[in-house]
Amino acid sequence: MSGTAEAAATGRQWADRAKWSVLFGLGTQLPVLVSFVLVARWVTPEDFGTMAIAWIIAGLGQIFLLETLGDAIVRRSELGDAERDATFWTGLALGLGFALLTAATAGLAAAFFGNPALSAVLPVLALRLVFDGLAIVPDALLRRAYALRKLALRTTMANGLAAVAAVLLARQGHGVWALVMQQVVLGAVTAAVAWGAAPFRPRLSRLPPRDVLTYFRSASLFRSVDFSSANLDRFLLGRFRGPAELGLYSVAGRVQALTLELIVGTGLRLLALPLLARAGSDRAALRRAYLAALRFLSLAAFPCLAGLGLVAGLLVPALFGENWRPAVPLVQILMAEALVGTLAMLNGTLLRAIGKPQRWLLVQSVAFILGTVLVLAAVRHGVALVALAILAKAILLFPLHFALVRRACGFAPRDYVLALLPAAMGTLAMAAVVLGIRAWLEPQAGAATLFGAMVLAGGAAYAAAVIPWFRHEIRRALARRMAGGARGAIPGEVASGSRGGP
Repeated sequence: MSGTAEAAATGRQWADRAKWSVLFGLGTQLPVLVSFVLVARWVTPEDFGTMAIAWIIAGLGQIFLLETLGDAIVRRSELGDAERDATFWTGLALGLGFALLTAATAGLAAAFFGNPALSAVLPVLALRLVFDGLAIVPDALLRRAYALRKLALRTTMANGLAAVAAVLLARQGHGVWALVMQQVVLGAVTAAVAWGAAPFRPRLSRLPPRDVLTYFRSASLFRSVDFSSANLDRFLLGRFRGPAELGLYSVAGRVQALTLELIVGTGLRLLALPLLARAGSDRAALRRAYLAALRFLSLAAFPCLAGLGLVAGLLVPALFGENWRPAVPLVQILMAEALVGTLAMLNGTLLRAIGKPQRWLLVQSVAFILGTVLVLAAVRHGVALVALAILAKAILLFPLHFALVRRACGFAPRDYVLALLPAAMGTLAMAAVVLGIRAWLEPQAGAATLFGAMVLAGGAAYAAAVIPWFRHEIRRALARRMAGGARGAIPGEVASGSRGGP
């Protein structure tokens, strides 16, 4: 098969699975988004800050479960009953162990952060880890089989019921407990539905296979450093600035995280990780898959992240209430950081997919050290400086993980730039139009009118700037449809040397 044909095949593979990935992301994250907006209207920044600290402690245990053992099963070429059974019992033991450890350290955490609420919150939140341990193997089997419909159903049900619980408790004035019970219900329903959807019933077994344990150890170290680097800012804000400022930062970070999860995270887990892993040692196939993923993700992520930053001054008070207006500059800074973070997430996924988490561990180790220095210098000067420190860290780290991924794939820098160019040019055009509309209408238009005009004009500008890059693909797709052929290829041909251009 020629390079162009292989690139087109890679594109069609992405397009077919991207359809369900998009539906999965929209369906599963909508309840989370709605509940987040409603709960924020009834829960104070202090409560969000308390929950942020609690989740740092409990979340460290969670990464050893679904995000390490589960990934080890997904990426294994062959998986028998004995391996599944052994992995299940190992995961359950880890879940119980981390839950007990989290509950036992609640008093110490409350004293360290000067937040007495943690002594009651952490033992209840620890239940989430037990449910996560139960769900490891069923969830991994569904991901391994690309059972996107079942995964969407599972996650939508879990997020929906958890959202209902959180909204009801928040509306009744239960504060931080609305956030805690949302996580507990989410874990319980996720485990229950995954067990119902996956054809798996465990039997007593010995330890998991050597390769699973080897991947688990290396990936656990990788994810621990990754988690520590990602949460260092919240940890230091909780320690030195208190729950109120941490709450503002936490909500801004939650806006960023939900946006990234909706646009990027779902696609990376359900599409990029399995497809990149199956490219294996075929460097050419890996390069094509990576560049196709890069183009897809940038086309989706760049306009959304930049657009949210541009309209944050109108959107945040409208959604969450005026008491959250101090979070606006934090949202804007973190959205800028997310533009770089999107590329970093894909790079980390690639290195995990090819069984090289040690290389990404190097990146995250440097990130942790650099972040510690920058955030410690900023934290005593306020939460906005902490957000700027995180942005600076992301920019400074980019050359390192770019070099590691280029070494793994062997792409030319020109191909990387060309993969990003349509999204980058479209986003710049969108930003120019949105800022122009704001300067023109803001003195005379209401907030709703201004917001609508900015979104519509910005979206139109982005589409007008991006579509010319794919005129050849669009013509071929239309020709195939008119001829009754297969569905058209998506824009992935940059990997093979098809340049396109406006």
